[in-house]
Amino acid sequence: MSKEMEEVLRMEGVRSGYGEMEILRGLDLHVYRGECVVLIGPNGAGKSTILKGLMGIANIFGGRISLEGVSLEGLRTEEIVRKGVSYVPQVKNVFPHMSVEENLEMGGYIFEGSLVERMEGVYEMFPELREKRRSDAWTLSGGQRQMLAMGKALMVDPGLLLLDEPSAGVSPLNRGIIFESVERIKGTGVSILMVEQNVREGLGCADRGYVIVDGKVRYEGRGEDLLGMEDLGEIFFGVVE
Repeated sequence: MSKEMEEVLRMEGVRSGYGEMEILRGLDLHVYRGECVVLIGPNGAGKSTILKGLMGIANIFGGRISLEGVSLEGLRTEEIVRKGVSYVPQVKNVFPHMSVEENLEMGGYIFEGSLVERMEGVYEMFPELREKRRSDAWTLSGGQRQMLAMGKALMVDPGLLLLDEPSAGVSPLNRGIIFESVERIKGTGVSILMVEQNVREGLGCADRGYVIVDGKVRYEGRGEDLLGMEDLGEIFFGVVE
């Protein structure tokens, strides 16, 4: 297999949920190195549960999850992070009463290299954060907070970044900045698995995408191909048989 097609993540027959409730019902997906994969689908389809299952937050009832061939099932969240996976949840993804710099330091708490050098790399990727490095996170705009959340997740130098609706609650102007940031991160070689409700913009920056319905993959394909699907609107209005 060529480097471009080297598989980073594989989920096979995954059943996952909360308590005894099963949300994912035999889900299969994969992510190749250096690509951006976007998950779309109606509310309640299980998209966020995919990320939470990967991070050991949701229960895994069955199936296999492997990162570069190494099983992640049964590992604690901290152990999964140490394996090279970072996660940016949709809400509560920064410490509002800490400065930008303190947030980044917290993000790198298990990083074994130089935090100063790692932080400098984040500032190079997000110059606006350098300008705001002494400011508390709560004073930032929605777009800047999402940059900080992504920058914080990048402090551990992950190979796989999980993003849960990074454009949620962000103004249309700042949404463009968020997706530019995703492209920038992908350009560094980090693989990205992203849940996104803004279908056109999300699939526009995706190498591949999955349409998730009722806890399973309904369609898989290139981002541009999924955008052209005639029944995509029906899926989001929940009238697909």
